[in-house]
Amino acid sequence: MTDFINKLLLFCRIDVWRIRVQQTNRSYAYFITILRVLLTAGRRFDEDKCPLKASALTFYSLLSIVPVIATLFGIAKGFGFEKMLERSLMERFHQQSEVMEQLLVFSHSLLEHTKGGVIAGISVLFLIWTVLKLLGHIEEAFNDIWRIHKQRSFARKFGDYLSMIVVCPILVVLSSSLTVFIASQWNSLESDGGLLSHLGPVVRTLLKLSPYFLISTLFAFTYLFMPNGKTKLSSAIISGLIAGAVYQTAQWLYIYFQVGVAQYGAVYGSFAALPLFLIWMQLSWLIVLAGAELCAASHNTAEYEFHLDCSQVSHDFRLELAILITHRSILGFTGKRKAPTSWTLSTELGIPIRLTRELLHRLIQANIICDSQKSPESDHVYLPARPIENLRISDVIRAIHESGAGSIPVNQSQSYKEISTRLHKMGVDMAQSEENIRIQDIQID
Repeated sequence: MTDFINKLLLFCRIDVWRIRVQQTNRSYAYFITILRVLLTAGRRFDEDKCPLKASALTFYSLLSIVPVIATLFGIAKGFGFEKMLERSLMERFHQQSEVMEQLLVFSHSLLEHTKGGVIAGISVLFLIWTVLKLLGHIEEAFNDIWRIHKQRSFARKFGDYLSMIVVCPILVVLSSSLTVFIASQWNSLESDGGLLSHLGPVVRTLLKLSPYFLISTLFAFTYLFMPNGKTKLSSAIISGLIAGAVYQTAQWLYIYFQVGVAQYGAVYGSFAALPLFLIWMQLSWLIVLAGAELCAASHNTAEYEFHLDCSQVSHDFRLELAILITHRSILGFTGKRKAPTSWTLSTELGIPIRLTRELLHRLIQANIICDSQKSPESDHVYLPARPIENLRISDVIRAIHESGAGSIPVNQSQSYKEISTRLHKMGVDMAQSEENIRIQDIQID
């Protein structure tokens, strides 16, 4: 039994990442892919410090919650359905009714103070800034999970976030109203009898599941929209469904067991709703971030193939692969092959995509190749950055060796000078070697 567990742990830690899913049958490939996604999401949930991120987002949410609700009501009032929005919020947060009632009082009070004069304009700007700031913190957390280092520009943030602020209250009210409308219409159809009356249990079950579908849609939309990068629609939908199911289950358990009511009631008295609300908000953000890790892992499954081996690749092997990639980019430039993307290089040359991108970054840094893009929507292709007529193997090796910082002041000892001179002479000998052919003269497969 112990041997089986050790083999299973070894498989999950090392062997599962060394399997080429393209070279296996479909069912086994699905199994390996799902296992990789789960293992990656679990590992990165800890690496990305998601519990700490959830605590930070809980803090920012608590600071911003009144301005956010006030902004939603201000927009809803412009469309004439603020009462419907209030009813929808009370229905969806009935387990936190005491806190929600107080938040509604605060938000209405804040809206009252924004009426008329210069003070009103400043207050409105403050409300919008607070909401944008909260969404900016959420985007920052998501970008970190997706390994995206560049945030939206301020203009994009303003446009994207503002559209989200306007659309969200409308969707909440419409979804709630639509559910009530369908339920009332179905009840009238059932009372009339006929064939449709036999479908009553099915329709009622679907209506009961409507909150789950709504929260799953919200999660999927968040995973698709918030990161400043592309996310597969299928990854967002699947992760949204899983996170929505976990969220609804946690909410049901929270209500059913009334977690901590007696203990916190004895300590905090009438303020017991506040720590319970904080616990629920922290748990909610943990579920959101866990779903985000799942979405990011399923979106980038190929990134983790051979990821342990890629981090331990020898320097000589990296040089060989770098020259191979340079040769392929020259073929794309001369028209003998199609201009390669990172995925094309990975597939044709059999190099893991993670290592391919590392080598491309190194070659671009060394000014051997450059990335090109026909339009903002098209994929990046990689072409030579130097004249190919005299680009030789030694040029690639020397450029990679010399890229990066080389001007750190060290003691100019005799030993250092001798080493530097001998390495330079070895480089000259390599450049004059008969094996140092032009890269475009390398045999084409």
